[in-house]
Amino acid sequence: MNKTIVITSIFEPTKAVEEFSKVKDHKLIVVGDKKSPSNWCRENVDYISVKEQQASDFYLAKQLPYNHYCRKMLGYLKAIKDGAEYIIDTDDDNIPKPNWNFPDFEQVYDCISEDNGFINIYQLFTEQKIWPRGLPLHLINKQF
Repeated sequence: MNKTIVITSIFEPTKAVEEFSKVKDHKLIVVGDKKSPSNWCRENVDYISVKEQQASDFYLAKQLPYNHYCRKMLGYLKAIKDGAEYIIDTDDDNIPKPNWNFPDFEQVYDCISEDNGFINIYQLFTEQKIWPRGLPLHLINKQF
């Protein structure tokens, strides 16, 4: 199973990048930007520099603004092109805990069986009122 972790970073390889590069059976792609160090390098990491992005055959590479998080999409495209079956999105400051792994998708999980439209997913995990970004404000107190 081809699992790929995608990160974008403008910093030297961080502790998180270092730890994710050691995760077995996962490929790590880091997408750089104009603020990224020109000598960015880390063992077991497929780093996509701005120069490589510009030379890529991805039309999107020429459309996305620089110095913007959206350039991470080029990492997703590369992962797909390389045959990724699963893409794990994280950040260069999220250090994985020991024995970190991604949940198995081949199990049976509880699901919401009805079409409830927009719901505040946090209400399934806490009684505290939390507003998830993007949830329409008129639904903030709606229970499902």
